[in-house]
Amino acid sequence: MLKTLYILTVALALLGCSTKPDKLDEVYYVIEHHPTAIQNNDAPPPPPSPFYGDFNFILLDSSVVYFHYRSAAHSCGTGVDHTKPPRLFLTPESLTILNNKTLPQFLMTSLSDSLTSIQHVFASISSPTDTITNSAFKTITDFFKSKNIRTYVIRNWTDEEQFVTTAKIENTNYNPDSIHWKVGFDIIP
Repeated sequence: MLKTLYILTVALALLGCSTKPDKLDEVYYVIEHHPTAIQNNDAPPPPPSPFYGDFNFILLDSSVVYFHYRSAAHSCGTGVDHTKPPRLFLTPESLTILNNKTLPQFLMTSLSDSLTSIQHVFASISSPTDTITNSAFKTITDFFKSKNIRTYVIRNWTDEEQFVTTAKIENTNYNPDSIHWKVGFDIIP
């Protein structure tokens, strides 16, 4: 009995001394990766998701957002390689830097005006990591909901977005011809 009481006291003391992080980042979304192979022969594969939309947001760390309008649309699905993004020929100047404080104003002024001239809106939200902890995600998706934008994709950033964003952050020269692209690009017909 005394031995059990001693073990219980030591265990409680050790549990009470554990260190806890001050604050964990709130997870707003975890990017799901669909299998590329068909798992069940009876069910068709899901339709492929496009990479880019009319409005493209790149969410970094916990407070930085990059935005670009560049998109590419296929006229038909024949010969399209949906595993590779189309090349947008982005440059560091194509990206607009926003932060969590300026994002709501940007959405209300820049995008609200654009939405009135577009009948079908498609957008993309990308992240360098599978777990999105940037609170801008909630701001953007709440804006989409308020404007009845239901068509958007949440994905990892493409090679092109990665290299252009890195060049903008580091203020370095961006030469796409000197980059070894990991995935490559789809050819737009």
